[in-house]
Amino acid sequence: YNEGHEIANHAFNHPVLAHIDYNSVHEQLNITSNNIYNAIQQYPKYMRPPYGNTNNKLNEHIYMNEKLIPVLWSYDTLDWKRPKPEDIIKRTLKHIKPGDVILCHDIHPTTIDAIPGLIDALRNNGYSFMKLSDMINESPEYVKQFNIKTNLRG
Repeated sequence: YNEGHEIANHAFNHPVLAHIDYNSVHEQLNITSNNIYNAIQQYPKYMRPPYGNTNNKLNEHIYMNEKLIPVLWSYDTLDWKRPKPEDIIKRTLKHIKPGDVILCHDIHPTTIDAIPGLIDALRNNGYSFMKLSDMINESPEYVKQFNIKTNLRG
């Protein structure tokens, strides 16, 4: 956070939020938001549903009641399948397009190994990086993707 990274909520112990009741959703998000606040003295604005498993009704509930904006990714590196670092880079470069939000997991060693090379390769191909909040503030077309009623997995 102090280096300029955006911190978002991802639920406390990674349940499929669409499969639990709203009280449990509240507990999952509230515990995590409070832990984030205790660490950086700021509450998160965004959340990414575990597994991307969500729906319009749940996203609207999260937005209205938890005051978090549900956000998904537009490109999945499939790093959770633990491919070789060079395969993560090669596949991402083949499929990425401007404005994409790239899903990577920092819990997989192959992803950690791939990230420096991926960043270099993307920069060498003319891409730049920005925080989600900056993308939303600077691109009205991009903001439309985060409409609570649309572009959500169900």
